[in-house]
Amino acid sequence: MKTLTILTLISLLSVSSFGAGRFIASVKFKIGLGFDVVSDSVRGSFKKSGNKYTAKKIKASIRKMTTENEARDEHMKDRFGSNRTIVIERAIASGGKGIAIVSMNGVKKKERFTYKESGKKLKINMNVSMEDYKLVGISYKDIVLKDKVAIAAEVDVE
Repeated sequence: MKTLTILTLISLLSVSSFGAGRFIASVKFKIGLGFDVVSDSVRGSFKKSGNKYTAKKIKASIRKMTTENEARDEHMKDRFGSNRTIVIERAIASGGKGIAIVSMNGVKKKERFTYKESGKKLKINMNVSMEDYKLVGISYKDIVLKDKVAIAAEVDVE
């Protein structure tokens, strides 16, 4: 569930335009097993100027994320309450590294990410702490999730 939220955030890096993107968050249990949160509904894109990439805003809807498990999906959506959008704002990247402000669950935080160019897309990787976004004590059938979530996203480049 935490992974879904983070994936959505990465997918949101945009410049107020609509684009197609993919978001995958890998969530792990403390016992080593885990699941992915996936969304193919990411709004926004990066603009390229020379070797620099920028995005004003990228959005991902929690409602459009799936873990391929209906009960887990509903639990994840309930944890976010009315804050059902992950937003990445003011992203700046060059040389394979970047920084952006991520808004999730009512919290805004600067996060660092890495990226690789792939045609007309940026493949972004980011690790986030669920605790930083007030997503704590999440468990599934009494198995507790790890705090760190790995996010991978593909975002369009204009």
